[in-house]
Amino acid sequence: MIVLVLNFLKNRIWPKYPSLKQFIKYSFTGVLNTLTDFGVYFALTRIFSWFGHNYLAANAISFSLAVTQSFFINKYWTFQNLDNRNARFQYLKFFLVNIFTLGVNQLILYWLVDILGVYDLYAKVLLVISSVMINFTLVKFWVFKR
Repeated sequence: MIVLVLNFLKNRIWPKYPSLKQFIKYSFTGVLNTLTDFGVYFALTRIFSWFGHNYLAANAISFSLAVTQSFFINKYWTFQNLDNRNARFQYLKFFLVNIFTLGVNQLILYWLVDILGVYDLYAKVLLVISSVMINFTLVKFWVFKR
């Protein structure tokens, strides 16, 4: 059954909708990056007491590590951008997109946790929704455009 679905996608859907294929790959990559982000954040805030009180610093570190991982996976797998001549410039643009997203996330995280009193891990889950749509659009059409 899975083979039939994969063959259908490969032969009928992907050729007609290449952006859908990229979005799905981007989403899988996003899950991996989110696990990295959450894992590092959780480790920092639950193991090191300083980060437990400085959750925004822990969030910046975990987010930055996940962004770097995301760049390489998205460059070579999602968007299959194999040209390395401008990889440093692409990484800079990719990082700027994610710094923008981090800024938005930090504001929302602060607002949810300190103003509304939402548990920090629940608040981080809500941040995923805003990040995915902003990042995919900017990465596809600005960072890895062809």
